[in-house]
Amino acid sequence: MYYNDNTLLFLNGKWIKAAEAVGDLFSQTLHYGNGVFEGIRSYDTPAGPQIFKAREHYERLHHSAKRMNITLPYSVEELIKVSYELLEKNNLYNAYIRPLVYLGANNDADTDR
Repeated sequence: MYYNDNTLLFLNGKWIKAAEAVGDLFSQTLHYGNGVFEGIRSYDTPAGPQIFKAREHYERLHHSAKRMNITLPYSVEELIKVSYELLEKNNLYNAYIRPLVYLGANNDADTDR
């Protein structure tokens, strides 16, 4: 299952239920593709879930955001921490993490993201 009624996600600096997440229909990301994302795997190991090359993925996300002139207000370390919290809060081990940094309607990045 992709998500259920109890799935939590991190949006604009807060943990919310996935079913309550909303997006702007006039978002520059929706209309023109102005945004950046990553696809990151987590694997179940004897030591618990381990995110594959988390640092490299989030460094690339930062680089991509910079190239698109998008402000990403979280450090690589903060993004890694949030990703492990995401796994814990959703009781996930083998997972696909999909961080997305997107712009609002007027090409403004929300600094709370």
